[in-house]
Amino acid sequence: MHNDSVCKVKTSIKTRLNRSLIAGASAERLITDGFTTHYPLLSAAPPAPAAPPRDEDVLVAAPGHTVRALSPLRRWLGRGSMFVLSGAQAQRLLCVEGAPENQHGALLDLGAGDGAVSGRFAHLFERKYATEISASMRNVLSSKGYTILDADEWWRSSEDFSCVSMLNLLDRCIRPKSMLRQARAAMLTRPHAKMRLLIALVLPYKPYVEATPDHKPEERLPIEGTTVEEQACSFVQWMEASGWSLQAWTRVPYLCEGDFAQSYYWLDDTVFVFTPVPLENEKDV
Repeated sequence: MHNDSVCKVKTSIKTRLNRSLIAGASAERLITDGFTTHYPLLSAAPPAPAAPPRDEDVLVAAPGHTVRALSPLRRWLGRGSMFVLSGAQAQRLLCVEGAPENQHGALLDLGAGDGAVSGRFAHLFERKYATEISASMRNVLSSKGYTILDADEWWRSSEDFSCVSMLNLLDRCIRPKSMLRQARAAMLTRPHAKMRLLIALVLPYKPYVEATPDHKPEERLPIEGTTVEEQACSFVQWMEASGWSLQAWTRVPYLCEGDFAQSYYWLDDTVFVFTPVPLENEKDV
């Protein structure tokens, strides 16, 4: 990234993050005010407890010990619903640089869970696909009209995806760098001019992988810095050096349905939209 581009990104991020911090949990921090129609208490609610909204991190206390709640079970029971973007917010994020107001083609949601998050904006696309390692969640996704693709071979599909989404996945998967390389390879071989990569990532970056013994990823994203601002800049710079162009970004509350003690839990989600670009002297992607 050129120095001028870095300065512009840093200035933009500082301005927007400062506004977000001032706005707290109100609708001012969001792309559209329509978010409060889904969670009307947000506009007047005090800051929620610093508890993670992701199912994998919810801990159930028991006398003398702690038991980690199982995400598939909670979702199968219809509990722990999550919210990241509304349809209007996703449409506004994705419709940049002259893209049509109504997206066409196909949406692919990687690590889709029960489909509740991408289901908010899946109607913007003609077809919807998903990958998911949980067998029970694949059944739920199928019942919602998603076509299930193989979690390892999806990027070899002949489908012309208009949007590939990684919603709070990169800090929860084993090999996030490989997944991004696969997405870029798939997009660069497609004729679609408006293909988008939609990423939601909780910052500060604290990866946790359910499937590994030590709960650490085999590949760690090279995100540097301690604050959200520093880490957002670092992530964008690394993505651009890896052959991605930043098109849009925002910061939203990542909400999870609560329990008897608290009606909802939330973290700050940073959402990015990227498009793939060729790298100089690039050989095979």
